Amino acid sequence: EADVVVVVGGRKGPIAVLAQTGMGELVEDSTPGAVSVSASLLTHLGDATEPVINTVLEQKAMEEMEMSNALNAAKKNETRDAVRVLKVELDTLLDVNARAPELERIDRGEIVVDAALRERIIATGDTRVMQTKAAIVRENVSKDLKASRIKGLAWDSMKVHGAELVSFFAPPTVHNFPIQEPTPREVHTLQRVHMARRIEMAAEEMHSKELGGNDPHVLDSFAAPGGADAD
Repeated sequence: EADVVVVVGGRKGPIAVLAQTGMGELVEDSTPGAVSVSASLLTHLGDATEPVINTVLEQKAMEEMEMSNALNAAKKNETRDAVRVLKVELDTLLDVNARAPELERIDRGEIVVDAALRERIIATGDTRVMQTKAAIVRENVSKDLKASRIKGLAWDSMKVHGAELVSFFAPPTVHNFPIQEPTPREVHTLQRVHMARRIEMAAEEMHSKELGGNDPHVLDSFAAPGGADAD
């Protein structure tokens, strides 16, 4: 007798009846022409619906993928073995050429099987070298520009540069007060402020002379809202 019976239906009609026996085996039965089962049945069954049977297409796709992976691995192994054999032969050839007499010895560049491939590799390497050099140059130019801007703002534009007095024995240090060099606009504004202040001082001096010289009582009488009797 089956412990759990699961009925699963597809959108095209057939119903798959899955029965899990006490031994854990999974039995499948298919009845055409039936309708799909609602999701509430699967929710009600809970953990009993864990066993999943792949469709024929999914099983076939998995088998084809496994076969393809196996074939690719075999081809990779064959190519790797062939390259290893060629490397051994080339190393032997180079060793024989290195131990040959100087008159019989040939240049390393002449021991090339595929000259066109060698030229392509050299051209590709030269292109990568040029691209790397150009990238390094651009990066250095960017860094130099940033450094010059920082130097211009934090050092060249200072009238008094920042300094620190360090003692040989005492831990405290003394810092000065850096002063930035004023810009032409700031200098012009400062000159206008000085001129306005001088005009103000001259006007106050002239006004005090007209009102009685340096007599403080006269100035106080004009300064108070009600005159001298305001107090």
